[in-house]
Amino acid sequence: YALHSIPDLGELVTLGFQAGNASLAARHAADARASSAPELVALALDLLNSPRAAPRLLWLHILDVHAPFVPHPGLERFGGDVRGRYAQEVAWVDAALRPLLERLDDSVVTVVFADHGEYLGERGKRGHDLTLYPEVLRVPLLIKGPGIPPGRRTEGVSLVDVLPTLLQAAGVQGVEARAGISLLGPLPRRARLAEGRRPGGRA
Repeated sequence: YALHSIPDLGELVTLGFQAGNASLAARHAADARASSAPELVALALDLLNSPRAAPRLLWLHILDVHAPFVPHPGLERFGGDVRGRYAQEVAWVDAALRPLLERLDDSVVTVVFADHGEYLGERGKRGHDLTLYPEVLRVPLLIKGPGIPPGRRTEGVSLVDVLPTLLQAAGVQGVEARAGISLLGPLPRRARLAEGRRPGGRA
């Protein structure tokens, strides 16, 4: 597999992917981190439309939905307070992703998730500090691909399950994820752990 990351490879390494197998175009430079969702999606589409010699894994990390939340023309219906601006950012990213998701047909395994939630005034907090409350821990996780039936899973899962799920979906043999289980089959009852941080130590 050829590994591509927009804008950079840092997150992939933390998830257990081997950076040594990376194939990274020069234009995917670190300054792409400051780019908006439409610009990053355009890079991804350019990559997907280019010739390939091997199957590809593309990691696309979009950072628009981070404070300070920026209002967007045409999305004022969501409101102008912090919750409204957050909703505007989410709708903006949804619209930016549409061309990419339409490009990825049912033969492609597609995973969409967030790495954290956000406090929007709950518990007197703003942002996403390392606490253990649902506002930060609960995130969307969507998986689509060949052989994956439509539906919604009600069992609790974890983001550490993404890598073993992708390994199974891609038919990769002889590689074992450091943590997590594949979500493509029955899920056993299990404990799920989250780690937070408080002044002077961990929670």
